[in-house]
Amino acid sequence: MTSSLLHIRPLILSSLFALANLVFVSSESFGQAVAVPAAEPSRPGFRGFHSNLGLQEIVEVGVPLRSAAPASPPSIPLLPPPATGNFPPPRVSPSDGAASSSPSSSTGEPLLNASFSAGTRMYYTSNVLRTKTDTMGSGVYEFNAGAGLGIRPTKIGDYITLIPRIDYMTQWAHYGEKTVKDLLGYHFSMIKGSAAIGLPDNWSLGLGLEYDYLSSISSGDKMFDAVAPTFSIQKVVPFTEKSFLMIDSMIKYANTTRVIGFPIPGVFADDGDNLQTALNATYIHSFGPDGKLLFMPNLGFARTAYKKNTHKGRVDYLFTLGASGIYQFREWVGVQTFINYSKMFTNEKGESLLLQSSKSRALDIGVALTGNYRF
Repeated sequence: MTSSLLHIRPLILSSLFALANLVFVSSESFGQAVAVPAAEPSRPGFRGFHSNLGLQEIVEVGVPLRSAAPASPPSIPLLPPPATGNFPPPRVSPSDGAASSSPSSSTGEPLLNASFSAGTRMYYTSNVLRTKTDTMGSGVYEFNAGAGLGIRPTKIGDYITLIPRIDYMTQWAHYGEKTVKDLLGYHFSMIKGSAAIGLPDNWSLGLGLEYDYLSSISSGDKMFDAVAPTFSIQKVVPFTEKSFLMIDSMIKYANTTRVIGFPIPGVFADDGDNLQTALNATYIHSFGPDGKLLFMPNLGFARTAYKKNTHKGRVDYLFTLGASGIYQFREWVGVQTFINYSKMFTNEKGESLLLQSSKSRALDIGVALTGNYRF
């Protein structure tokens, strides 16, 4: 039983790992253009990562945005997370002049832009231990806070816009099921530097480097830390003035040092080192004259290959399907409902190591409240 519990979901790992963030666009006017992400690995909706420490969920931060047309959209969140961390991004104006011979900063914007966010979510999960049999449900309460600092967008010629940014977030999670609350309760922190590269035709690239740290709430002991570089590519396909499809792919290598508070045969530090790849799609549709109500179904698939020690050769697969509805009361606060289905399975090597946790299905349903402020 102890071995199985280590493979369920006590911990949280780096950013593809993801709870996901609500990203808000400033409401300078109520034009008809649709705002689209310019870059960064951003899998909208439910984010999960199954390691040898279990299925993880993490808030993802630092997703820059730009307008698809000169008009500004209403204040709406663009990414449909089941979680609540969000970092308002800088805006990039469309190119309106001839190519410049050297990089130049956008005018009319301050050199630095800062943001602060906080949020909470409550949900019920049908399989808190992420096991294939003897499933157990539990309520979950989470709280997160974060801050970000960005540099105003820099245009490089006619076709490229560079948006550097650094973000910090921290999150606490408490589980209602008494038999697992001490094991699964965690405190997670992450600092992430990123550079978004906006390209023509709604294509974008993202480069990032993050440091993650996780500890147990019950004991205060360190559970793991990780350094992870990431690369992403994203394409936005507009359909109408109020709807578009966002497709993105990401690759990440997590250099992980794991600490376990008690000995488990065959499990060593750095077994968590892994290469993650993901492909995701989210359809986003806004309703009402001011676009404050959004509906966002999403679909995703992730593959994680382990590279070191006992778990070398193990490959995990995670399929997710979900939908989210968000209503933005004000530019700085919104409420969300969500439902997410996840299915995890692994290869033959993983089955021999994970045993009861080598396959799982879970349904999560809940609500979230998020606030943000941009300086």
